[in-house]
Amino acid sequence: MPDRRIATEAEPARDPGRDPRLTQPSTELPRILCQGWFHPSTDGNELVTQLDGLDVDGKDRPVYVDADDMHSSWLNTAALDELGVADMADPPGGRVRRGTDGKPSGVMEETSASNFVRSFLESKLTAEEKQQHVRAALDAYVTVGYQGVVDMAMGEEDCAALQKYRQRHGGLPIWVAAHWLIFPGTSPEGTLQQVDRATQHNKAASQRFHIAGIKIIWSMPAPPRCSSHTRTITRPLRRFGRQRHSRRCRSAGWEADLVLVDMAWDAEMLLHAKVAETWIKGNKVYTAA
Repeated sequence: MPDRRIATEAEPARDPGRDPRLTQPSTELPRILCQGWFHPSTDGNELVTQLDGLDVDGKDRPVYVDADDMHSSWLNTAALDELGVADMADPPGGRVRRGTDGKPSGVMEETSASNFVRSFLESKLTAEEKQQHVRAALDAYVTVGYQGVVDMAMGEEDCAALQKYRQRHGGLPIWVAAHWLIFPGTSPEGTLQQVDRATQHNKAASQRFHIAGIKIIWSMPAPPRCSSHTRTITRPLRRFGRQRHSRRCRSAGWEADLVLVDMAWDAEMLLHAKVAETWIKGNKVYTAA
């Protein structure tokens, strides 16, 4: 997987001669996967055509470039066609960036990247290939001296792969504290089912691999005032039954601290954010007056 962190503008990334890995045995692979795209280096001007032609002569494989912050993916025309993005509606909590003509411009943001692009790529891996990736990642951590890591986006596929590694090798070589990713749902019930899954997985966990919390991605527009975000977060608890939600969150929180993340907030908004509640291991230790 070529790393594009060194690119300072879009044009150098198009030259396969700058990365010999694109012209060696990997030419037999069905896709080109890159990582480390740094948003400021392209200044929001990413276009699908800038990745067309990245492949070696005579090939036009799908190209997928993960952003450095893992919140978006940049695709070429072949990748968009492979995924059938043209008529895809924006998913809750995500966006398919489009040009003035309404056609996808190549960038998949937030849940359109995490739920759609990465899920598709994961589906193309065999169980053994997934184990190879898990082993390579864990070996890399051990080699440089890590004793534990915190994962902030655990899902079903990742959890299953780590559990399979545990079964094969009798455990993990490092400690893994994972946060279960909760995606925007179409109903409170659907969202709470995801919380239940986090609780169920944690019951089968161990000290070296456990669900330490849940990470919630909110699906909402970006209103001008931070207080609007606060109302959006707190009112659903009352609207759909505070006691029922509180009990469910407490049940999950007994094994997992609650982590709330709003992807729409920028740094300036966060400076004015206020903590409403704090939970530690299922116990509410602070409530704002």
